[in-house]
Amino acid sequence: MPFRAGAGCDRGLPDNPYAHATLASIEALAGRQDLAAFGLATLLRLWPGAAVAHFDDLRRSSKPVYLEHRARLYEGLRLAGLPPGS
Repeated sequence: MPFRAGAGCDRGLPDNPYAHATLASIEALAGRQDLAAFGLATLLRLWPGAAVAHFDDLRRSSKPVYLEHRARLYEGLRLAGLPPGS
């Protein structure tokens, strides 16, 4: 069985939409669209109406490294199928 980056997310943080967003992003960036779709479906169940733009409200830092990682998270969320929002 291949390594699954977010293994245990659904057990350890089953009600945390941010954990499932991260899982969906990681899996999409790794090209595992089936697992990304699972993470995205769980995210949307926990946070109906979630969109990539909503994550900007959660920005905790203006440091360049943080913003680079955030951009990568957004890229994965878009690849997973999360709508961009406004």
